[in-house]
Amino acid sequence: MWIKKRYTSKLGMIIGFYVFLAYVITTLMIMIVVGLFSVFNKENIINDAENLSLVRMKIAELQLYIDEKKLSVSNLEAIAQWNRDNDFFYFLIYKDNVIIYESASVLKDSFINNKKPFNGSEYPDYRLNFSDKTVTLEAVSFSQVKNKVTMNTITFIIAYAVFPLILFVFIRKKLRYILKIEERISEIESGDMQNSIPVIGNDELSSLAAKVNSMTNAMREQFQVEEQLKREKSELISAVSHDIRTPLTTVISYLDLLAAKKVESEEKRQQYIEHIRSKAYLIKDLTDELFANSFSSHPSVQFKLLVVEGRELFGQLLSDAIFLLENENFDIQLDNKMKEPFFIYSDINQFIRVFDNLCSNIIKYADPRSPIRFSIEKKDDTLVLIQSNQVMKQPIGKSYGLGINTCENIITRHSGTMNTRIKNDQFLVKIVLPINP
Repeated sequence: MWIKKRYTSKLGMIIGFYVFLAYVITTLMIMIVVGLFSVFNKENIINDAENLSLVRMKIAELQLYIDEKKLSVSNLEAIAQWNRDNDFFYFLIYKDNVIIYESASVLKDSFINNKKPFNGSEYPDYRLNFSDKTVTLEAVSFSQVKNKVTMNTITFIIAYAVFPLILFVFIRKKLRYILKIEERISEIESGDMQNSIPVIGNDELSSLAAKVNSMTNAMREQFQVEEQLKREKSELISAVSHDIRTPLTTVISYLDLLAAKKVESEEKRQQYIEHIRSKAYLIKDLTDELFANSFSSHPSVQFKLLVVEGRELFGQLLSDAIFLLENENFDIQLDNKMKEPFFIYSDINQFIRVFDNLCSNIIKYADPRSPIRFSIEKKDDTLVLIQSNQVMKQPIGKSYGLGINTCENIITRHSGTMNTRIKNDQFLVKIVLPINP
């Protein structure tokens, strides 16, 4: 898998093409420079007076060596030995237009007396007298060696300096793009989530830029949602605190009257006690709902998710809810389309809380003259639960949305969704949960 991905990388293919292109351009430059150098310097080197003088001097030394040793044409090993001691003097010996000796082979320590045809050369010919025969010699001296070293130096400079420079010219846009992405990530780390990276090209870098943009948008949306939730929760706490303060003040006033024994009659005393009880229960309901909402939404609260049989679980939850609502004189209509068993991740206690909140919401705000409808079915890999009811014109109590918020938090932490709406006094809840495959 790693090898396959490595060799199918679009960015790798682009950089590989740039390397190949830089190599081709560098090679062409080397060929042009070497060609121009040869054209403008070769003739001067061959016909240079100093060069010709050095060639004649070396040939004279070689001739003196042959005369002293009385060498014949077949004594090429002795010529090779002399050549090793004069390794800056390159020459060819040939007779009858056949090369019988080449310095290049000797200086590489691989001299073999193999005869090969001579194809001609622009260098001047000289005569060399052996004891048995006179042969032709073609020689190149120090200047030509220097010319070769100079060309090698130029080739080295072009290869090791020009090649990376050309490659950098090709990939500089990619490098700038990488720096742009790195700069944008640094901005995100500092909290700036407004700007986005332009998506250029169609490779791993453009894909990375798109993913960074997507991540930034998701983080920005999440941040906005969190800020909205904070504002809503702050407003909710303020509203509930205000509504708790009112009944609490009433409770304190009644208790002060009772403590001061300023009650006119026993009947009045019982009325005060009933008022205190009703206000105390109202305070309890408000604080319980506020606590439940905060508890279910807090990330530190761990859910005990288990794989359970979904048809059995939701069948029991619906059965309990129907029993409770019918005892409150509601007409219940159930459309149960769960035909086959299925499994679902669930914290059973949390789902009990969801149905308790739904039932509590119905009892407080639903019009008992209209039916309460439940619909549940398995669609592909999801479970869909819908509950709807008519809302009373004058509900029993004021709604703070705490129960619904609690349900939404629980469903979200089960990787599901919960949506609510009110239209034409018709309240609808839709819960979608993933089914364990």
